[in-house]
Amino acid sequence: MGKQNFILRVLFSSGLLFLGFMSLTSDAFEQSSIQSPAKAQEQVQFGTEDPVFLKPVPVPDPVFDALRTLLKAPADEISADWFQASEVRLSRREKADLIVAGVGLRGAHNLPFWIFTNVHGEFQLTLATATDSLTLQGKYRNGYRNIEISGFSGDTITTTIYGFDGKRYVRISEKTNPSR
Repeated sequence: MGKQNFILRVLFSSGLLFLGFMSLTSDAFEQSSIQSPAKAQEQVQFGTEDPVFLKPVPVPDPVFDALRTLLKAPADEISADWFQASEVRLSRREKADLIVAGVGLRGAHNLPFWIFTNVHGEFQLTLATATDSLTLQGKYRNGYRNIEISGFSGDTITTTIYGFDGKRYVRISEKTNPSR
């Protein structure tokens, strides 16, 4: 099976293609900042353009295995180099969480992102989406940063804000505006 057919199958089967259209979202250029100036600046904006991550880290094997399971992909149809990761702090805890981008599954104005929170030393998937840009906001809900995604579709820009409900990220607001 060709890579393009596999990518479409993955996006449809995982709901990411649907999420990509339904979650296309926000002011892609709004800057968020870390609450404490003492902490080193971390990347808070991620988009479809290269490089997606300024400080990429290897995708841990358990996370790659979870992605392969989520995408229902046999080992011979998916490669670790299709993914990039970056450590981020979604909560005020010291343990790093992960944002993973499916760079090998990228479409026009559509990059799959997965958010894994670090819970007791294990990464748990808390958000899966596909969008043009993803921004970590300075606002928190239930101890975790809100996440804003922005998507461009024709002549509109859709912005969706996700907040943490204690177990996963859920949509808390969405607005669509004409593009400028």
